[in-house]
Amino acid sequence: MTIDPRPWNETIVCYLCEAPDYTRLFCSRDRLHRVAGDYWVVRCNRCSLVYLNPRPTPARMQAHYPPHYVINQFRPAAKDAPLRQRLVAHQLERIDRLKLRRVLTTCPLDSQARVLDVGCNLGSFLAALRDRIGCSVAGLDPAPIPAKYAREHFHLDVREACLDDVADSFAPASFDLITLWHVMEHLWAPRRDLDIVRSLLKPGGTLIVEVPNFADPLCRLFGSSWAYIDVPRHLLHFTPRSLRNCLEDAGFTVATLECTGTFRPYSVTISSLFTLLGLGYEPDLEKSAYAATCVRCATWPLLALEGLLGMRGLLTAVATLKARRP
Repeated sequence: MTIDPRPWNETIVCYLCEAPDYTRLFCSRDRLHRVAGDYWVVRCNRCSLVYLNPRPTPARMQAHYPPHYVINQFRPAAKDAPLRQRLVAHQLERIDRLKLRRVLTTCPLDSQARVLDVGCNLGSFLAALRDRIGCSVAGLDPAPIPAKYAREHFHLDVREACLDDVADSFAPASFDLITLWHVMEHLWAPRRDLDIVRSLLKPGGTLIVEVPNFADPLCRLFGSSWAYIDVPRHLLHFTPRSLRNCLEDAGFTVATLECTGTFRPYSVTISSLFTLLGLGYEPDLEKSAYAATCVRCATWPLLALEGLLGMRGLLTAVATLKARRP
């Protein structure tokens, strides 16, 4: 790895094949928190993985994950809470229901099962799974605020850490299911982290991965304005082919790979149009709750049409460990 002459950035080789050659696709910037800096999205000339290059250094990336980062704002809400809070909580509940449905239809779990959610945020999905099945659950999240919330409000074993920080603290082959909901696109070292996941899964265990789909037709239409680009937090951008290759190279067998997912609160078309036209929006979820709800209600036919056409901008892979050779 060589250090880019510009401050706060580093030039890297391909995450998967380590080839140094790439083709630039487009330049973008942080449109969510408006932190200064332009970043190139590139495609590897050897394996076709799409990724950010140069990328921010870890120190610089902290500025792109402020305490008010959108995902950290989701919270459950009591029935008598202000309407704005309940509207935000409704979106979290919807996402958790879809995750729970995916898990229950993908891999049968019982009260003896162990589940690890990497990037669990405040742990609401884990709490719902625990309450539904009675299984043992654990979570990881590098952000201190949601990790603390998960421990204090849901009484979960959630550690403020990344996979490589705690790999040795879990027993090998101890989890029946490991989930990465919108995590892989943020990973600094996906090959290393998938090796850790493989070591933690039991024989026959299941891995569920959900990421944005860079091959989505709307991505080709909107380019750098596509809703799921999210530069520079999204370090990698997967297509069905590159996600399958990444998982298989790490020792997994991909059982299913679908162009859908759980995180679909808005029409991708409308969200991308807002970005393309430079329309600002309020990053505080409670302040924007009324406007966001109106947009969702007004555009739900478009959201439904995107789903029918397979244009939701998401990929979900369900994988198992490859059989070990004798």
